[in-house]
Amino acid sequence: MDGSYSVGKGSFERSKHYAIKLTQALDIAADKVRVGVIQFGSTARLEIPLDAYTNKQDLKKHIKKITYRGGSTQTSLALKYVLRKGFPSNANDTIPRILILLSDGRSQGAVQLAANELKQTGVTLFAVGLRYPRWDELHEMASTPTESHVFFAEHFHDAVNGLYTTLTLSDVCTAVPSGCFMESYACERKTLETVKELVGNFMCWKGSKASTPYTSLSPALNLDCSVDALFLVEGSTALTLEGFLRFKAFLKRFFQATMASSSPTKVGLAQFGDTVQMEARVGQHRDLAGLLAAVEAMKPVGGRALTGSALKHITMHGFQSTPVFADVYDDLPRVVVVLSATASHDAVVEPAKYARDREVFLVAVGPEALKVQMNNITANPQRTLTYQTPDKLPGKIPELRTKICSVDNQGCLGQAVDLVFVLDGSDGVGRDNFVHLTDFVRSTSVQFDVNRDVAQVGLVVYGRQPVTVFELDTHDSGSAILRAVGQAAFQGGAASTGSALLHVLASSLTVGHGARPGVNKAVVVLTDGSGAEDAAVPARKLRDNGVAVFAVGIGDVQTDSLLKITGGVEHMVTVPFYEDLKYFEDVLVQMVCAEVKKPVELCRPNPCMNDGLCTLLQRGFRCECRSGWEGPHCETRSKGRVANRGDQPKPAGMRRKDKKKNQKELKQRYRELRRRHAARRQ
Repeated sequence: MDGSYSVGKGSFERSKHYAIKLTQALDIAADKVRVGVIQFGSTARLEIPLDAYTNKQDLKKHIKKITYRGGSTQTSLALKYVLRKGFPSNANDTIPRILILLSDGRSQGAVQLAANELKQTGVTLFAVGLRYPRWDELHEMASTPTESHVFFAEHFHDAVNGLYTTLTLSDVCTAVPSGCFMESYACERKTLETVKELVGNFMCWKGSKASTPYTSLSPALNLDCSVDALFLVEGSTALTLEGFLRFKAFLKRFFQATMASSSPTKVGLAQFGDTVQMEARVGQHRDLAGLLAAVEAMKPVGGRALTGSALKHITMHGFQSTPVFADVYDDLPRVVVVLSATASHDAVVEPAKYARDREVFLVAVGPEALKVQMNNITANPQRTLTYQTPDKLPGKIPELRTKICSVDNQGCLGQAVDLVFVLDGSDGVGRDNFVHLTDFVRSTSVQFDVNRDVAQVGLVVYGRQPVTVFELDTHDSGSAILRAVGQAAFQGGAASTGSALLHVLASSLTVGHGARPGVNKAVVVLTDGSGAEDAAVPARKLRDNGVAVFAVGIGDVQTDSLLKITGGVEHMVTVPFYEDLKYFEDVLVQMVCAEVKKPVELCRPNPCMNDGLCTLLQRGFRCECRSGWEGPHCETRSKGRVANRGDQPKPAGMRRKDKKKNQKELKQRYRELRRRHAARRQ
């Protein structure tokens, strides 16, 4: 595992998650599969020897405990370390030896020779790319054929399935485990950064236009996603005992079909009527028998169906985080599955929004007649599941499993991006409708992995003039973004979209305001289309600087107005009413995700401040500062000295001259102080 500074702590934690996912699919035992872990940066460190742990549980626990070390990326030294100490020298030659390298491929020094030496000893080398990897280096190191030995760790399930499939088709593994299957499905690999495509109900991990083998790690219905899921079941008087028993029967069948002993999903159970009653805390029962017993013991609480009150209560009290280790908390995605069959006696819109603002994903299951209420709860029809008649409910088990696990792959989690939302706060939108725009930003931003290493989010609001609500580097968590969006104030007046876009280019997307070189940039404009007359030239400047520009037009907006902003229909979303914005969140996120996975151009937009010139180098870029400025990004005034990059030391002669000058000034000041002191004494 690459633990260097170029990978960063966020990507290092994701590489640990990848390692855990893979090891849980292997038969860990002293006489079966043995796993060791090495972390490298400036040096290599043996974190877990091959013979240390003989079961999955202990191995998983100790992989989680590995801490990020930092340092330079000395991959060659790490490979030589594996040659000397990674595998026992007296190992049985018939036992396959496999090295899985998780790295961004940005090594200091040559790696090809060490990788070749390792492969010549019979080691199979897989290269798994992290963050925004240097693919050519990973391909050089990996075993052949490279298309079966190089993967991208951004999509955990794709990379794990891909590696698992390669092993299954090789001499290493001779059988597919019970309950799993192998079939061929046609899928297409568009680029190395987007290596999956949904074909029917199956996600292809790799491939070309020809059929490609695909191996599933588990039965299709297994809840194999890492989420905390709480089932909130109606138990009101209006539901009747028959309806309550029907829900209990459905839950039993669902758990029997989806809960395997190795499932990472933690499940909880509650019911509501006038009050909310916890039947089983999330994660309390990790075995199927315990869950089924909890369902069987449920008795209806009765009273009115206060669905809104129940949602708020569950958000506040349903998920009690407990330490996994001393300083690590379980921050898995939280899902509430609402099963109800009668209309709520209280409002559901505000409580549901309260839950979503706190990063609780809502899935609703109910009859077709409750579809409007359920859409108001989920704010996304894709998370609403309806049935025509009660006898059709059991047939919805696969669909419900898919909706729950889709949260684990939500949005752009793991994708690096600098994203700026630009909101039209003019009279054309209106104060009441402006609230829908801020709600949209809240709901959309939680679909990105907000932290210093991955996604950064900024916000600009404009009327006639643009106002920055917060910069890209102001907040380092999704919860902080949710709170900060509330500071966005309605501007009023006429709209000038062009001024707002110029402000974003000149200010929001600069290094001085948090933008990161080597990270793709995206701008999302939400507008009613008025005031876009001056947007064409500023928007083109953004696009010419490598920034992806998207527009969400609401109401009776003309396509021409949005085209001035985006430059193409593929970056446009039109929404008929402000109230419908919530139904288009996923559409926008998918568009943004697809765009920001494209290769990065380090000098676009220009990372050099104060008109500095960006020059591409073999492994990065260099800023040539104009006279009067210095620093890695030309961010500091040079105080009259000859400008250079800013990170170069002063010539030795100048250092000596400055030292002599300082000593001379100190002596002169000392003499002057002595004269003043003597004059006062006289």
